[in-house]
Amino acid sequence: MWDGDDLRAVLGMRGGHQQPQYLMRTAWELFGRGASPVEAQDVARWHSKAFGPGAPSAIALESTAGPEVVTSLRSRGHEVEVVEPRGGFGPVSIIV
Repeated sequence: MWDGDDLRAVLGMRGGHQQPQYLMRTAWELFGRGASPVEAQDVARWHSKAFGPGAPSAIALESTAGPEVVTSLRSRGHEVEVVEPRGGFGPVSIIV
C-alpha cells in the first residue's frame, strides 16, 4: 500500500479465490478505519462461496460477525454459512 511515494504497508496471504476479499477487507480496516494490524486481523471475515453467472449469493462468514449481521444478510436473500473464526480462512500477513 502506497501513500504517494512512501510505502506504508505490505499485505499478503496464501490461498485461492478468497485472497482479494481478505486483502481488501484488511486494507480497509488499516487505512480506511485506522485500525492497528492486530485490530485489522481480528475483524470477522467472509468470502463468496459461489461464482459465475446464475450462481447464488452464498457467503461463508466468521461467527464473530454476530447474529445480527447473519440475520441481516439472510433477510436480503443471501445464503450464509457461519463458520468458526479462522476456521480454514488462512491469515493475512501485514508488514507496516
